[in-house]
Amino acid sequence: MRTSVIISCLLTIILAATAWATSLPFGVSVGGQAAEVVNEIYAEVPAPVSADAAIVCDVAEDMIIINVFPSDAQGNVDSSAQPAIIMIQGGNTGALNQTMDGQALTPGIYLMNVVAGGATSRVLFTVE
Repeated sequence: MRTSVIISCLLTIILAATAWATSLPFGVSVGGQAAEVVNEIYAEVPAPVSADAAIVCDVAEDMIIINVFPSDAQGNVDSSAQPAIIMIQGGNTGALNQTMDGQALTPGIYLMNVVAGGATSRVLFTVE
């Protein structure tokens, strides 16, 4: 009986840790700051970054696709807004000002989905 309770507790802890980590399956840094997991929905860059901040993804893939959405502080995106798209090919480094449409991100809060290798890291950040 005691063994099954211990195993049950361990499985619960492992499953909770797995669910917690789903917002950041691989590391992402913006402007030299590593995103930190704050909840199961997204990770967050601790301080504001510049509109041309570097993006570094801790994943080795031929293609990394980044969708950047205007957001509020709780990670709710503006569903009517067109996302900015950033593509990184043959590396793991890009920049916020390398959008497909050439438009710079204006000051504000954003949520980006960084897609690589069948996984998605979701990162909330602020542009100053």
